[in-house]
Amino acid sequence: SMNQKTTIPWIVLWLLLVGLMFGCGQKAIQVKDGKLVSELVTITFGENAVKDGKDAILQEAKKLSYEKDNGLLTAIMVLTLKDDLDKPVALTMPLPEDFQEGEELFLGVGIEYVYHSGVESLEYFYLPVDIQGGEVQASFVPKDVMEASAYKGAGVEAGPKDPSKMKFSFGLFSQSVAYEKGHFKVYFPSFYKGKRFTHMLEEEDFQGLLEDLEGAYEKFQGLGYTYEESAFPISVYIKAIEDDASWHSFYQHMNLHVKFFEEGYQRDRVKPLIHHEFFHFVQDQEVGIFGGDTWISEATASYYESQVKGTTYTSITESNMEEIFMSVYPEKDGAGAGYGRVPLMHFLKSRTGDEAFIQKVYGYDGTEKDLSIVISRPPHWNHGYYLSLVSGNLGPLNTVAYHHGLVQKHRDEKFGYVFPLKVPGQEEMKRLLDTGEEILLGERSITIPGTGAKILAFTLEEKDYDNLPDGAMPTVICEDAEVTVVTALGNEMSILGASLTGIKDAKGTSKIYLALVTSKEEQGTAKSYDVRVVLSQDVPTFEELIGLYEDGIMTIQEVFVSDYLREELKKETSATKEEGADLGCDLGEMVTNIEMQKGVPQERSFKIVSTGKNQGILYFDEEEEDEDNAMTLTYEEQVGLLTGNLVSYINDQEVASMKGDFQASYSTDKKSVQLTGSFKSTFFFEEKDFYFIVELQGKRKIGE
Repeated sequence: SMNQKTTIPWIVLWLLLVGLMFGCGQKAIQVKDGKLVSELVTITFGENAVKDGKDAILQEAKKLSYEKDNGLLTAIMVLTLKDDLDKPVALTMPLPEDFQEGEELFLGVGIEYVYHSGVESLEYFYLPVDIQGGEVQASFVPKDVMEASAYKGAGVEAGPKDPSKMKFSFGLFSQSVAYEKGHFKVYFPSFYKGKRFTHMLEEEDFQGLLEDLEGAYEKFQGLGYTYEESAFPISVYIKAIEDDASWHSFYQHMNLHVKFFEEGYQRDRVKPLIHHEFFHFVQDQEVGIFGGDTWISEATASYYESQVKGTTYTSITESNMEEIFMSVYPEKDGAGAGYGRVPLMHFLKSRTGDEAFIQKVYGYDGTEKDLSIVISRPPHWNHGYYLSLVSGNLGPLNTVAYHHGLVQKHRDEKFGYVFPLKVPGQEEMKRLLDTGEEILLGERSITIPGTGAKILAFTLEEKDYDNLPDGAMPTVICEDAEVTVVTALGNEMSILGASLTGIKDAKGTSKIYLALVTSKEEQGTAKSYDVRVVLSQDVPTFEELIGLYEDGIMTIQEVFVSDYLREELKKETSATKEEGADLGCDLGEMVTNIEMQKGVPQERSFKIVSTGKNQGILYFDEEEEDEDNAMTLTYEEQVGLLTGNLVSYINDQEVASMKGDFQASYSTDKKSVQLTGSFKSTFFFEEKDFYFIVELQGKRKIGE
């Protein structure tokens, strides 16, 4: 038909266009007499067994803009091999006319990479060349280049698109050099986006970059790591790449994205990345380029990156946190699992007192098994880790963000669940109060993998607030799991033990409540738990609270130091150093130690001693029972509320106070009593302010 006759030419034209787009229009050169010969390159295969024909094919490819910006001086050729050749392949190419004296020339060999974001790109390795007369000679081992995919990036996982397909892009790249006989040699494109690169940077920018590279070298050397000096100088390439920065273990070189240098050296952004990538070099020195678990490699490298930034996370921690509540250690190894566990490294540092645990792990083989040797098993401390996350003390999210993420369905069941509370109507509530029955506000079953946790985001309809009795403190009960309630209003966060203290007063505000429920099981062992929220009217007597709480847990949740006091402490520290005095633990050291312990649960036994009806004293550990330095207690038996108070005086002047409230409750089987709450310690100075808030939990069997 007429329609068919007019359609066919358009189909042919379209197919031709598609073929040109994908390089099908380029002439393919096959092996002849053991060589590939074109006007642009001659390739010989040496000791490799390559037959004439399609064992090796050479084609010219279209140049990409980022390749030109990275200093490409020639056409890009594509070499496709039938087999993974493990002997050197030699290339001879004409010296590019644009190459200038004083610059360095490299053979860039590119592999098609696919990143975990789905983006595909060419990842180039720069290899040395030999210039003789008007020719450039170079060689590479195809199998080695493909194995150089031991890629360690600052922000993305990556790997060859198809490792079984021996396909390589190559061309000649020209680079300028910044080097001052130190441990690093910086290469950068002579021209970038049509401008001479050195016009974008001042001399002090190059100096600053070299100083920061040497600073990373000195930092890890100072931590006790040793280097094989023959590894230096390390090549550092400034170029357009898919990632912000990367480390290639096989060829031992570092890449930094050129975008950080377009308007001068962006030191605040690059310096943390340098520490991240250089620590990959340290790891290679310790356990070899293929040693260690990937997630530990990235978690520790990202830890040092965040440390330089002064945070407990990196820019990509949040996007890699999907699995962190499923288990402390990841079920599957991978770089993303490491990026999401930067806060875990900070927690372990706080728990152990320093970062020596990282060096100990790499003193073995850098694996999760080694981490378990150095650190006690997660069930001993995982609740403290997760509590540090949901309270906002570690990581990129605060308490409100976790709650909203679940309520607004930005987060799924890997994080937790929305938990609607249902309050009985006024008449039913009155009946239950009169009869003394347990008042159930909600219940559900949840499954938690071993060492993991779930967040329960509580919601309550506006009309139900009024049905709650005054002073209501609903309790979250979950046998065989650890439970802590956290509340927040904006950036103000409080840890409440197991009770939703003050929930009735939250009506009309944006205050939120959530519960963290943590498994005590070993990793790999999932368990189902029944969670109930009850308004209990049956509370312990004061006599049942008296005694020793051996398994008490104390966690510093907030520390405030006024700017004035910080300045004064700096002056005192400086003066002490100049005098060479040894004053033991002075105020400055005490403040520093308290700040370091923030968010880290610590075992702290305590006991309650009776001094009268519903009156008593709280002592910590086995300290001497000195009533003048102990917290006095008053118990409201109707609601199970224990109020503590301590005021210290010097010359009749109040210098410090400790005040807190603790909720008392029974365990489900009523064989134990438990206390949860917090106290605030405040120190008073003339024009100085310092306080910290501590969560305290404890449980003891009745009658012991």
